[in-house]
Amino acid sequence: MRTTNFSKEIVCAIAAVVAGMFLTFTGPSAHAGPFKNVVPSVTTETEYLWNGPYLAFNSGAVWTNFNISDYSTRVDLTRQFNEVIGAIPQTGTSPTQATAINEIFFDESGHESTAGAYIGGADLGYNFQFGHFVVGAGFGFSGTRTTNGSLVRDFQSHTVTGLSSPPTTGGFPGVVAASADTIFTGSRHAEQNWSGYAGVQLGFAWQRFLFYAMGGSAFSQIDMRTFDQAKTFFVDTNGSTFGRQIDGVINETNNVLTGWYAGGGMQYAFTDALRAGLEYRHSDYGDRLYHFNHSQSQAVFPGATRVDVNNNEVVFKVSIMLGHLSKTKK
Repeated sequence: MRTTNFSKEIVCAIAAVVAGMFLTFTGPSAHAGPFKNVVPSVTTETEYLWNGPYLAFNSGAVWTNFNISDYSTRVDLTRQFNEVIGAIPQTGTSPTQATAINEIFFDESGHESTAGAYIGGADLGYNFQFGHFVVGAGFGFSGTRTTNGSLVRDFQSHTVTGLSSPPTTGGFPGVVAASADTIFTGSRHAEQNWSGYAGVQLGFAWQRFLFYAMGGSAFSQIDMRTFDQAKTFFVDTNGSTFGRQIDGVINETNNVLTGWYAGGGMQYAFTDALRAGLEYRHSDYGDRLYHFNHSQSQAVFPGATRVDVNNNEVVFKVSIMLGHLSKTKK
């Protein structure tokens, strides 16, 4: 009997030791007192708010496409001939001036080209944020200088009609059938100096990023400089040049063209107040028919010209969020 009880006591002691070791190594804490649940910590990304007023500055490149239409410039040969006759020294009976209407037209082709330049400006706007969606409105101005144009040279030969009988004396035989050889020089030169816009944008905010599309009204001042000159040599029936007349008109005029723009961009929030990113905008300013002045002392009448302008710009934009911005978490 004693041997049997002693064996049972040894088995119970070993079982107690094993159970104690199991609880020691598998329990939450062997020395920390009461049992504790350990919950892993999760760090959430900070969402940046884009609502409120902002002031932005941009700098980049612009490519402006100018489409200058065909034009037709009128030259009054009768007036040019009479100017020549009036300038000939009078000896005896002078030639009689032309009375018939002698007008010629120089029809010149249009020109289309693209010019690139630096562009920089500022924007002012306000954003409203609804969850991840950002809706805003703004306007801005940019300064640049893109310019392009064309220069043409043309030639026509005509006969001046409507002269009365030539004089019998005075040394001016043959002027009644004078031919007129006219060299025409014309240029149309368009220039964009500034542009502006006013519109809306719709964006999606994700963590520190804002992706957005935009559109609205665009406007720009387009300056036009023109030069129309007619140099005519008058030749008698004997082939002798008895006079030359040069008439020319220079015009400078401008108009503000209005149209539309569309584009998009991306910005990154470096801080609550400072954001920066890239933006693309296409602007179409429509077209305008430019009419040019005629000088009363000249025999050249510049032809009206239609100009169509559109451009593409890519800029780096830095935005300053005005006012107090707070952070929130998901």
